[in-house]
Amino acid sequence: MTTTKTPVMVNGLPGKMATLVANKIRQSDEFELYPYALKGSSEKRDYLNVGGTEVQLFGPDQREAYSLVVRSGRAPPFHKLDGIVVDFTTPKSALENARYYCNNGWNFAMGTTGINPEDARQSVKISGVTALIAPNMARPVVGFMKLNADFANAYPSSLSGCTIKIEESHQAPDPKRPEFKGKRDPSGTAIKLSEAFGKMGIEGCPFDPTDIMAHPEKYREQFVMIRERSYQEKVLGVPPEYLDGHGWHTYLITDNSISKGHNELYKATRDFMERSVAFEGYSKVSNDTAKDGCNVTRVSADGNVILKVELLLVLEEKTKRTVPQLKTVHNVNGRNIYADGTIECIKLIRRQGRSEAGSGKLLSMTDTL
Repeated sequence: MTTTKTPVMVNGLPGKMATLVANKIRQSDEFELYPYALKGSSEKRDYLNVGGTEVQLFGPDQREAYSLVVRSGRAPPFHKLDGIVVDFTTPKSALENARYYCNNGWNFAMGTTGINPEDARQSVKISGVTALIAPNMARPVVGFMKLNADFANAYPSSLSGCTIKIEESHQAPDPKRPEFKGKRDPSGTAIKLSEAFGKMGIEGCPFDPTDIMAHPEKYREQFVMIRERSYQEKVLGVPPEYLDGHGWHTYLITDNSISKGHNELYKATRDFMERSVAFEGYSKVSNDTAKDGCNVTRVSADGNVILKVELLLVLEEKTKRTVPQLKTVHNVNGRNIYADGTIECIKLIRRQGRSEAGSGKLLSMTDTL
């Protein structure tokens, strides 16, 4: 291990996200994979080869022994080299891990779900570390969520009279593999966005995920969970290799009252799609012809992430009027977008550095934008 790169400890190996991030770190010119890591309690192996780098794994009940190894001469001087921790462990251990990193003075980025960043704020502040906690590290999607939250705060009730239909598709159970359960609950991203939509005044929002699970028939016209593999592949067009890992979302906001806010939201979304740094490296296609509607599409370099905003005219069934409809789409295949976002997180943490005790910084994914 050289001293010219920043060491990054990836905890949660050999989990899928942790492994993906570890491999990106190995390929980086700025960071180097640290040869020690924390593993989950179910992992039996004590050593793991990650692309040629042997990593020694410690269980959650071995944290103190792990700290001693990191501080000892056996390991590269993690703290002195301003090393950064990446955590993709489990919801059960996330908060305890965050406090553990703070106690050791380690800057960290945590992408593990199930932790409220506010629960760790005091520990971060007292310790002086810089931490970024974000269950969703997909920068374009996070940027889209921030756009809607900001719009809702600036223009509350501006979309009163509008209706919405959300369709979201995630990995479904596979009858051929009973052990693969898929995603059973509603999309957390869509639920969070519905809070902003509710503040804008859109009918039915925000949505309650518990009620959606209990009474899905109530939401057939508003919130549709697609969990059927054949439909996903043949109708939606999800590539077969990503049926086990995708998140496709479509939001249809119909302006039945011809409100000014509907068009303003379109313009704000379009501006975000045109200009945001979240789309660095993405291709862009714009179309303003009347025939095809007004739209902007951004596509990642590998083609696995697509975001699109489109302003359409649709026929309202009840009144037979032609009304505006705002259609936004964000489709993600695989986990690469989250790993790329993690790299942006640790770059930001490195720039911020460590603070004095009592002045630790708790960042969010929007800070990378």
